[in-house]
Amino acid sequence: MELTTVRECAQRWGLSAAAARRVLAPVDAIDRDPDTGAMRYDRAAAEAARQCMPGKGHRTDLPQLEVSPEEYRRLIADESIPAAHRALWALMWESELRLAEALSLDVRDIDPEGKTATAEDIRGRGSARSRSPARRTIWSAPPWLDATQVHSC
Repeated sequence: MELTTVRECAQRWGLSAAAARRVLAPVDAIDRDPDTGAMRYDRAAAEAARQCMPGKGHRTDLPQLEVSPEEYRRLIADESIPAAHRALWALMWESELRLAEALSLDVRDIDPEGKTATAEDIRGRGSARSRSPARRTIWSAPPWLDATQVHSC
């Protein structure tokens, strides 16, 4: 049986020692290193614990639901679903906005007469983002959307 420590796991996985400790929390320590006093774990058990933990920014415990184009069209046409929900789905489907970007839109980003939405292009990082971002039209509302339907929700 090959043994490993938290520090070794952290180095191997590219994590901080604190994050490696959280990963190894459900794993029972085998013994302590006689030189350093660090707890040692079975390496295979440590790797198995790592595989069970989601990586940074990845939630493996949540299912990813993919919607087919046919299912999307069926949902958008279903008038029993509130117009605001259908409009958000259409916005995300057609503009390729992420959920956080779509939800962060402001009322001023929507033009009800022109049935369009615009957003700042903030895909840059660091100093590129701090410059005045360009605005882009991200969506043209579908013909079924009536602005009064969305405001009433």
